[in-house]
Amino acid sequence: MRKAALLLLLCGASAWPQVDGITASASRTVSLTPDEAVFAVAVTTGVGASVEQVVALLQETGVTARDLLAIGSAPEYYGPSGPTPASRVTHQFGFVVPYSRMKETADKLDAARKNAAANDGELQYSLTVSASEKAFEEARQRLLPELVAEARKSAEALGAAADMTVGSILSVSENTAPAGLVYSSGPYLRADLMRAGGIRAQVGVFARFAAQPR
Repeated sequence: MRKAALLLLLCGASAWPQVDGITASASRTVSLTPDEAVFAVAVTTGVGASVEQVVALLQETGVTARDLLAIGSAPEYYGPSGPTPASRVTHQFGFVVPYSRMKETADKLDAARKNAAANDGELQYSLTVSASEKAFEEARQRLLPELVAEARKSAEALGAAADMTVGSILSVSENTAPAGLVYSSGPYLRADLMRAGGIRAQVGVFARFAAQPR
């Protein structure tokens, strides 16, 4: 009775003689060294400010017009006769710097924020500390063979309990999730955040193996 129940579980079918494979999973959480910082910057000014003037405000950070993502505006308020004309416009930028330049860039943005405020503007920014796609891909390639081998051991344990022989791999699918640490600007961006530890990422596989009764 126990063997039949295991066979039903392994094949997901209504009759255990139809078993033709066993699926097992394995996953690992890895800690990657942060190597980049992704900045999102929003600069709000009067509608008369040009892109060149806004970029000039950020020139010490290395931002250029190529980093501009969007320009938007909104009405001042909605009155009885409808929205009033917008008097403010926001330029949104996005750029990446090496992790070693994160604090330097944040300091320059803080200085640019003060400069913007002194000229009737507003600057806000946030950043994500992360491991690059290259670093994550290297970890993924290193771990995949280990995870498939681990999944095979799990499949073999399930097969042994059901008196099945596990054979070759039929298919493999991945469940991976790179991650970053999101920090905000201002007083929360302190020296302790600059010494961020490893970036955690999840690498996982679902492997299906051929199986047959012994």
